[in-house]
Amino acid sequence: MDRFSKNAKGGPRLTTISKKVLLVDDDLELCTILGGILQKAGYAFVRAGSCSEALQKAVEYQPDVILVDLRLPDGSGLDLLIKLKDRDPECTSIVLTGFADLESAVAAIDSGAIRYIQKPVQHEILLELLERVFEDKLVKKMQLQAEDKWRQRSQESEARYLALVEAASDGIAIVQDGKIIFNNQAMLQIFGFEIDDVIGQPFTQFLTEKDRQRAADAYARLMSGAEQQVSMDLQAQGKDGARRDLAVSTSVIQHEGRPAILVIGRDITERLQSRKKLEESEKRLRLLSENVSDVIWTMDLNMRVTDVTPSITQLLGYTAEEIMQISFDKYTNGEDLVRVADILKEELEQDEGFPKKREVRTSFLRDADGKPIGILGVTRDISERRQAEEKLQKAKDQAEAASHSKSEFLANMGHELRTPLNGIIGIASLLSDTELDQRQRQYAEIVLRSGRALLTIINDLLDFSKIEAGRLSIEPAPFDLKQAMEDITHLLSARAVEKGLKLNVAFAAETPSMVVGDAGRIRQVLTNLVDNALKFTKQGSILVSAECLEKTKQQAKIRLAVQDTGIGIPNGKLGQIFDVFTQVDASASRPYSGTGLGLAISKQIVELMGGVVQVESQPGSGSRFWFDLLLPIQSEVSLGSRSAPTAKVTTVSKSFDLKVLVVEDNDVSQEVAATILKKLGCRVELAMDGRQAIDMIAANTYDLIFMDCQMPGMDGFEATREIRRRETDSSGRVRIVAMTAHALDEDRKHCIQVGMDDYIAKPATIRDFEAVLERMNS
Repeated sequence: MDRFSKNAKGGPRLTTISKKVLLVDDDLELCTILGGILQKAGYAFVRAGSCSEALQKAVEYQPDVILVDLRLPDGSGLDLLIKLKDRDPECTSIVLTGFADLESAVAAIDSGAIRYIQKPVQHEILLELLERVFEDKLVKKMQLQAEDKWRQRSQESEARYLALVEAASDGIAIVQDGKIIFNNQAMLQIFGFEIDDVIGQPFTQFLTEKDRQRAADAYARLMSGAEQQVSMDLQAQGKDGARRDLAVSTSVIQHEGRPAILVIGRDITERLQSRKKLEESEKRLRLLSENVSDVIWTMDLNMRVTDVTPSITQLLGYTAEEIMQISFDKYTNGEDLVRVADILKEELEQDEGFPKKREVRTSFLRDADGKPIGILGVTRDISERRQAEEKLQKAKDQAEAASHSKSEFLANMGHELRTPLNGIIGIASLLSDTELDQRQRQYAEIVLRSGRALLTIINDLLDFSKIEAGRLSIEPAPFDLKQAMEDITHLLSARAVEKGLKLNVAFAAETPSMVVGDAGRIRQVLTNLVDNALKFTKQGSILVSAECLEKTKQQAKIRLAVQDTGIGIPNGKLGQIFDVFTQVDASASRPYSGTGLGLAISKQIVELMGGVVQVESQPGSGSRFWFDLLLPIQSEVSLGSRSAPTAKVTTVSKSFDLKVLVVEDNDVSQEVAATILKKLGCRVELAMDGRQAIDMIAANTYDLIFMDCQMPGMDGFEATREIRRRETDSSGRVRIVAMTAHALDEDRKHCIQVGMDDYIAKPATIRDFEAVLERMNS
């Protein structure tokens, strides 16, 4: 509907009608492209993918123009046009078709369409056509509006409507006694005249000589009553001499009790120029159809080609003229000809469409009575499509390779960082076991804490790599949830004390302690949340809590939460904190460090366990993170399966009288491993690479070998294979423990596959070595 709005001076102005378009097509890609183009051009747009959906949206949406594809999933577009026209005789429809034959055009027009456009749709042609349709609608609407106003309004209200007309975007004039008595600003602006230049002047003097008589004749017919309305295109001449084309609509009105002519004119100079471009575009379209890569052909019922596009030469090597001089069996084998002829005969008898086959589309050409008179076919060369599919597959392979390379990079980076960390943490641990003064011990502990902090970052990166690759798994087992929570607070209590914070555990009485779950992953999530709370809390307390929400004999729904009194999270950041590499303060001067991976990894782990991490926060008042897990209840679990608190002492509890060979090319890692093993009672010898290790094994007998995996020359994997190859039943099998900075599960599996017996990840502590020696010595 027309709308009224205010112009810059506060007066009313007539604006254009609504521009709502309904596109009925089941091709989602085409609809997406056309929808974007229409919306960019200022049209309101909605899509329907079927006849039934189109009828429903035509009622709900009330579109001004409907674009209809002839082929729809649940019916014919022609039938849809008829139903739309029956529902609304004023419905304006345009057909989209892949075939530009006369039969389709006539059928579309007979069904109520005003025009058809051939696919693939030329955007310029579609927009030009829509512009013309809406311009005609606007002119018709404005004309009817003007007539109603001038006929129905009394003399007292004419001034008010004249003010509206004055602000209209189209030129409006009133002619009485052959002279202009009113001209709105839009009409003046079109030609560059001032109001005094036109008032009282004959209207014909502003037209070019060739149109003056036509305009005068139309004026005479209107004043005589022979016609009530006249629409025509006229050419006028502006004050600067430039000629402008106008689409003029005129009608008889009453002005001050006397008949006058209302003239509504729209400058269509640019539109005519666009129409010329459209005609040129249509010409190009015809040329394209003649040069299209698809072969479009027609055949009579005697199996002879009657017409074909020149692209046949590219497909079969024949020219169009040659094809039309030979019979169908000249370019297909006899077996196919018989089969096609049989199908054609059967279809003729059944009076149905020709069946589709592979990349050939066919349909019958029919006369006015519906009798088949020939066949229309479109044959497509699919070689380009296959090339595109191959390119797509290649791009997919490259993307997968890139993802693999990224994961491999993260794993290698973890290895490269773990190797020096092995020296830093190992030497710092050994140094802490020596007699030191207070300051020296403080320095050693700082180095140890810094190394462990860096190790946490590396572990986050590796976890992120496994999550991205879909290799992070959950391994449920019986464990003591309450003990696990106490372990976490015990491990992080030192940091809380340093900051003057209280770190407490609240375990509700009705909550079962012995449950089945992945204790390591639950510890990891809670540790990340507590670590995050410690980082952003300057004073107050942190509470780690567990409460039972629901409980049966077999399982319990337990809520685990971490609440702090820290700085809180702004409302605008709550939706982003679980994103990868996201931090509340990402500026270079932020006071809190970190990778931004902890919360993202925690979210993924909890989701793998069937829960969702949630958060509530108030800036300046703290935050609360929680997640709910449905965990089976373990009724009877031995004490040995309970989670034991992490030991903080490094005293050696056992001594192992073993002859050990350490194969390691890094001198710092050699020193760390040798010193730890000697503290554990082992006799240690060193080899710098796999080749030296093989030579030493050939000359000596060892109880155990610690084998680094990555070494120059012969690496640990190759050396292990060679050792296993040389072993015989008489010589026995030496036990080999992988000692590597690679810490992913697949690295452990690979080590076992090549013949190693166990695995220890760098940086390794004295407890790690002790655990391996216990397993190997049992």
